[in-house]
Amino acid sequence: MNQENPDGFFSEEEMDTLKRIALEELRELCDSLEQSVAALRANPGDQDAHRQALHIFHTIGGSAAMAGFKDISAIGISMEAALKKHDGAAVDHDLLEQIGGAFNRLDADIGAAENAAD
Repeated sequence: MNQENPDGFFSEEEMDTLKRIALEELRELCDSLEQSVAALRANPGDQDAHRQALHIFHTIGGSAAMAGFKDISAIGISMEAALKKHDGAAVDHDLLEQIGGAFNRLDADIGAAENAAD
């Protein structure tokens, strides 16, 4: 337990650093996700793009949770679960729309967190 922050593991300064690093990673993950979404729109049966999107959402869920971004984490976890339901199958139109909406929410939420960190 940290002496500067008896209720948590990290000091406030350390947590701010962790959040900044997480936001950088989350932004990079969104850039990669955008490529996966484009590949899935072009070919809904592209299993490599499906696996990549699933992995990215999984990583977003975990990274955001560790940094305290609960809303961003929830989107990642929810979309990971949705993609797992379609594992091995082509992504249908409804799931593509859901992925697109999740991407837009992630982009907005990460942008808002970046602005708040400045």
